Amino acid sequence: MAMDNPVNYMTFFHNYPYRIFFCLILVCYLLSYSSALTLEAPRNAIVGENITIEVYTSSEDIMDMKILIINEYNLTISQVYSSGWKSSFYYIKSSFPERKTYLIRALEPAEKAALCVRARKAGTSAYEEQCLPISINGNLSSKESSMESETAIAKKTIFLENNINSGETDYLTRQGKALYIFSFLGMGIILFILILIFIKIL
Repeated sequence: MAMDNPVNYMTFFHNYPYRIFFCLILVCYLLSYSSALTLEAPRNAIVGENITIEVYTSSEDIMDMKILIINEYNLTISQVYSSGWKSSFYYIKSSFPERKTYLIRALEPAEKAALCVRARKAGTSAYEEQCLPISINGNLSSKESSMESETAIAKKTIFLENNINSGETDYLTRQGKALYIFSFLGMGIILFILILIFIKIL
């Protein structure tokens, strides 16, 4: 019958706490980069209708939230409610996690639109984004007809903001993606070092 080598057996138990320690560090580090942003929202809506969105993330950090509907031409066609209806171009600052339910409304029909949530830690520019497909129907009910003039004004405002802020939005998008890539590169390097240490102490 094969017998365990007593030296190797003792070495295993001698190194075991260190192995557990490094594994815990690795798990905590990976979890810190995984906020798992998710959202719940209807897939169909009507122009001017209040759309309720539920936002969830594993992170409990204070975050700014941007809620917007983008049409097939990559233009914002929505307003978000925060002490009144406001342009979806702007973040609702430091609203999460105290607030997890948001209201948004579309200003024009779009058969193939996307409802997106962008979350960023308060005071930073890099963001995480999650989108769902949504179809916006152009049929207004009679009770919503009184909103038509207000919606028309809001659409003009959104049109101007789309033109003025498109360059800034593209820049922030590129900046956010770059920071996201660099964070994962850093995570990969640290993970590689931890694996080398883990193998060495075996």
